[in-house]
Amino acid sequence: MASRGVPGPLRGWPLSRAVPGWTRLAAAAVAGTVLAGVLLGSAQPAHAHDQLVDSSPAAGESLQAPPDEVVLRFSGDLIELGGAILVTDAVDRSWT
Repeated sequence: MASRGVPGPLRGWPLSRAVPGWTRLAAAAVAGTVLAGVLLGSAQPAHAHDQLVDSSPAAGESLQAPPDEVVLRFSGDLIELGGAILVTDAVDRSWT
């Protein structure tokens, strides 16, 4: 008896029968889940931005008058892209 739709060398082979669609869908879902786990599990966090390491006045410090200057120290050299620093009081009023 010849298997229908199976090429010559695979005729009669135990796995040559048609695989139901849900089985192929389940296999694809498992493969996709494993691939996503491998890709997401090996991801490393990006450290593309410098961090603020110190400031004067210190964060949360209370002052009676506006400071003469604000000094910020970062973990690396900053790229000058036109950023701004906003100094506010306890009720979010700007000191600039």
